[in-house]
Amino acid sequence: MPNERMRPLRWGWELLQALQTDPAIPPALVERAAALAQTYPTPQSLTTMPQADRPQLPEAFGESVDGARALFEEVQFEGCGIQETRRDALFTLRHFLLRGAADVAAGAARRGSLQDSLAQEDSET
Repeated sequence: MPNERMRPLRWGWELLQALQTDPAIPPALVERAAALAQTYPTPQSLTTMPQADRPQLPEAFGESVDGARALFEEVQFEGCGIQETRRDALFTLRHFLLRGAADVAAGAARRGSLQDSLAQEDSET
């Protein structure tokens, strides 16, 4: 379902925000989270992107999604952060896009409609 594909991206954005405010995250990881948050799609952009029906995903989108995945994996591997952050990282990774999936999504968007790929489902279904 398209809304199920959107949800992990929103969770990723939320986790990037949480990593920046978690006092138990090492400063280097906080800096990476802040840098990724600059190009990571916001919940607002995730909502408007399918409506705009762009022919492809922005390149920065794929790079920041893959970078976020690597950061989340490192947070989980290192076991850093407060318990809630560690739990959120585990849960987000369980549902997150696979490495390189943003590139695949960009290719699919060129072949079809981004709106079809990422659009939120109507609530009446």
